[in-house]
Amino acid sequence: MKIFKLAWANIRKSKSSTTSLLVLVLIASLLLSMGISIITKMSSFYDDKVEALHDAHINLVMNQADYEPAFETYFNNNPGVKEVEEESMLLMSGVDFHYGDSLFNTNAAMLNADDNRQISPIHLVEKLDTVQSSDIYVSYSFKDEGGYRLGDNITFNYKDQEYSYRIAGFYESTVLNTTDNYVIKFMLPNASYQQLKANLNGTADGAMLSVILQDPTHSTDVLSDFNNQFPRPGLKNYYQIDYETMKSDKSLMINFIAVIMVVFAALIVIVTLIVIRF
Repeated sequence: MKIFKLAWANIRKSKSSTTSLLVLVLIASLLLSMGISIITKMSSFYDDKVEALHDAHINLVMNQADYEPAFETYFNNNPGVKEVEEESMLLMSGVDFHYGDSLFNTNAAMLNADDNRQISPIHLVEKLDTVQSSDIYVSYSFKDEGGYRLGDNITFNYKDQEYSYRIAGFYESTVLNTTDNYVIKFMLPNASYQQLKANLNGTADGAMLSVILQDPTHSTDVLSDFNNQFPRPGLKNYYQIDYETMKSDKSLMINFIAVIMVVFAALIVIVTLIVIRF
């Protein structure tokens, strides 16, 4: 009882110091709680999002001339594979467009938004009410990071030719959706897609193979086995990505920030304890 009275007397004597210490403890508790919450929930959040959007666990993107029916047969015969889907698309390599404050160069996979695809169907989170013949759907990252809004124009420079579209919607996806990827997929309504296909006149015909596994954590192993079966050394315009790599890339920075928050919270607690002790 005497200890509590003595403590209360010290608190009353040093109200400002006590308030400062309480604020530090609250900040440390908040940072610690947020950091641990992010670390524990990030894994399940990404898994749930992939499942909700029915996105692929493995994607292969290549020129149409390099595609072989044996690729799809290989995955269909793999007992760990749940679904396989191949679709034609337009692969425009070395495309320039404005993204944020800079001119960005990457590879664009132009898909027909009206195709009845089963894997990674288009999921628009924002869209215009009407569709025009020069519309395009882009990843939500183009709004979040690229500075675009519905109705804005986006212009692609490809082989000294410009192709301009109105952004009619933003789609949500966990794959091929950011500038961190070797390829970004864009969705064109059928009229826009057919017009672009006619303009390119077969020079950018491509193919995309999408695979969903029974257990996505085996994606790297399955893709490695595929590459052993079909080695493609030095093949131009050939890109592949798997679930484990995508998940690691997308969660790396977030988990790093969460760890920094936990470490910073621990430092605050240590400093607070030292102040209280002396």
